[in-house]
Amino acid sequence: MQNFTDHKRASKHLYRNGRHFGAFIVAILIAGLLMPAHGQGTQQSAIMAAETARLDAQVARDTKTVASLLAPTATYIHANGSVQAKDEFLADLEAGKIRHRDVSLTDRVVELRGDVGITHGKIDLTVGADRRISGRYTGVYAQEGGTWKLLSWQTTPIQPGTPEPAGISR
Repeated sequence: MQNFTDHKRASKHLYRNGRHFGAFIVAILIAGLLMPAHGQGTQQSAIMAAETARLDAQVARDTKTVASLLAPTATYIHANGSVQAKDEFLADLEAGKIRHRDVSLTDRVVELRGDVGITHGKIDLTVGADRRISGRYTGVYAQEGGTWKLLSWQTTPIQPGTPEPAGISR
């Protein structure tokens, strides 16, 4: 660190090096604007955790855990276009009619809109004996009693040869 004995030399040094300091301040301000609001990152993490727990429970056919993570009016829209309410989905899961052997989510994004969380990304799953499905998914969550519960889930299959989207993540 330089020792300035007179005010003029100190002023010249700050002016010359102040450009770097100014750029630093601007970078800090921009970073602050891009960061989520306080607590928002925690809520996004909680939604992702609920989503992961639900899918893990579906693979394990743990209908009690799945039921606890679904809202009473939850709707499943499957990759084949069929639609199920919560009770029908749980009954089919328990009976083995729905058999997820493996589920993997990538490109995950969580957006918060008030008390609603919206997730989307890519899903790869194995159903039944060996049927592989790759698709895009959207999940809608609402907080009930301190727990994020699924309101709606939709999987859309990705057709072979479909190019990867660019720039949709937020």
